[in-house]
Amino acid sequence: MLVAFVTVQGQTQKTKSLLAEIEGQWSVDENKDLTYQKIVELPGINKDLLYQRSENYFIYNYGSGKDVIQTKDKEQGLIIGKGFWPDVYVGITFGSMTYSANHILRVDLKDEKARITLTVQKYDVEYRDGKTVSEFTYPLSSTFPINAESKSKTMEGKAFCALHLKCYSSMDALINSLKNDVIQTTKSNIW
Repeated sequence: MLVAFVTVQGQTQKTKSLLAEIEGQWSVDENKDLTYQKIVELPGINKDLLYQRSENYFIYNYGSGKDVIQTKDKEQGLIIGKGFWPDVYVGITFGSMTYSANHILRVDLKDEKARITLTVQKYDVEYRDGKTVSEFTYPLSSTFPINAESKSKTMEGKAFCALHLKCYSSMDALINSLKNDVIQTTKSNIW
């Protein structure tokens, strides 16, 4: 019993430390969804080229049926995609808990500028205990740390930290695509 208590306390402290490191890097919108937003200056790149690069990012990074561009408006400079990240975090308790996340990625474009907004609305959680498999969907607003009253602080805290890293890496990849035209198309007819 004592070993289990010390282990749980150590994990709780580690989770608190991880959450303290990312404090202030995320926010909650009016719908209580997790939201990230970055405005990126892109000198010398016009809106049409930024639109093409954004569209390429979605096409090459969101390939499954659950990951779809919802809105495209070239004139307005807007692309909105709705996606699903499987297996963002896998934790072990009396069984395994696999957290996957649903998100919306919005890109607003102007000449030499982009505003990227990433919103995560919910987790899809799969619990396996060796005998049964249960699936649940939770709005992020009901989980820790957004809901400080949640009872699963350690597991949800770790899942949140993993989700935070996924959000940041996705936004960084999009920014890199906007800046550097990562998706190159061949200009030669010899292939």
